[in-house]
Amino acid sequence: LTILLVVVNIVTFAQSQNITSAAIILKQYNSEKDKSVKTLKIKEAKDFIDQAFINASTSDSPKMWNYRAPIYLQIALKEPGIDEDAILKATKAHIRCLQRDKKGRVIVRKWTSEEDVLAGLVQCGYKLFNSAIEKYNSQDYIAALKYYNAIFDIIPLDTEDQLKRGNITKETILYNSFYASSKMKDNATSKELLQELIDINFNDPAIYMHMSNVFLEENNTEKA
Repeated sequence: LTILLVVVNIVTFAQSQNITSAAIILKQYNSEKDKSVKTLKIKEAKDFIDQAFINASTSDSPKMWNYRAPIYLQIALKEPGIDEDAILKATKAHIRCLQRDKKGRVIVRKWTSEEDVLAGLVQCGYKLFNSAIEKYNSQDYIAALKYYNAIFDIIPLDTEDQLKRGNITKETILYNSFYASSKMKDNATSKELLQELIDINFNDPAIYMHMSNVFLEENNTEKA
């Protein structure tokens, strides 16, 4: 038992050190001027935080999420080739950082203010929206829908409507998602998206024309 406890403590300490190492290297990355060195630094930070993420002793640590969020956001914004899902991972990490303790305080307050976490989350929202448009234009409609859907988790947390000021709203996401599902000939999803827009009184009569066309494709002339 004593040996087992020693081993567990060693493993836990090692994973904690991975978080600390990721934090130190992220700081070095932020101050580095040489782009090639920055790329190496963010890769190194990613490796350390990934090790902490997959280990049970630190996978749910607020400190781990606190550094995973900015590391993956920087990868998504500056080095997307390192991980094509970086923006999705950054979004999830920022949302986790905003979880609250029993006293209603964000769990990462020791290291990052709530305002800074929210600022990073808004950046995630803009990146997701732009990435969805890029995927749509490259005819990768499945990926476009994936990115659009991820924004729905951000909107309720954007209390200052920063995304709304950039015309990123529930309505625009639903409408853009419809165009992606329409290109995929996914009538079931298209009808769901259009119905949501109808239910919230989206101010564009074209949604009824689109719904009618979907029903015509299904030979349902009465509903069309």
